Amino acid sequence: MAFMKWDDSLSVNVHEIDLQHQKLIGMINEFYEYVGKDSGQAFCTLLDSLVEYTQYHFSTEEDYFKKFAYPDAGSHIEMHKIFTDKALDVRNRLNQGKFVVSLEITTFLKEWLMHHIKETDKEYSKFFNDHGLS
Repeated sequence: MAFMKWDDSLSVNVHEIDLQHQKLIGMINEFYEYVGKDSGQAFCTLLDSLVEYTQYHFSTEEDYFKKFAYPDAGSHIEMHKIFTDKALDVRNRLNQGKFVVSLEITTFLKEWLMHHIKETDKEYSKFFNDHGLS
């Protein structure tokens, strides 16, 4: 059973971004599979991939913010930075052997992503649709 599932309540009505969110959910599900296993190197690789893909996803959103002059871009970008900084910190501590893969970090990733999509990303949904994205 998947730790996190995609459903229509997560759609922001922009196909490209919905696909990226689905990929992020899949990556978090992969992390969950490693919780409690002695697979530090595999988790490091997954975390590196998540950080890289998250930065790609955030840049997609931020490019649209600039293109359409999204009025709440500043606060949204700040939330992206907070998450990226947290993910980089976890990755660095894990690489230094100062962090153990746990359900806590996987739950944090899940809850942050769910909240970010349902609360923050939904705010731009109509704005992007009004500017021709669907």
